[in-house]
Amino acid sequence: MTPVPHQFAISDFDVRSEILNQWDRLTAMFTADETGRFTYVCIIHPGRMDGTIVVTP
Repeated sequence: MTPVPHQFAISDFDVRSEILNQWDRLTAMFTADETGRFTYVCIIHPGRMDGTIVVTP
């Protein structure tokens, strides 16, 4: 089975990872300076690998 790369992004906070290979790990640290619901996505697989981060006061 060929490893499938991924790339994580939260555009509202200008967060973007390098390309990640199977079994890679990522810790993304950023400051959420506003409340709301924000989408994160795999840039390589948009619409198939995404979710929501909820920021509360």
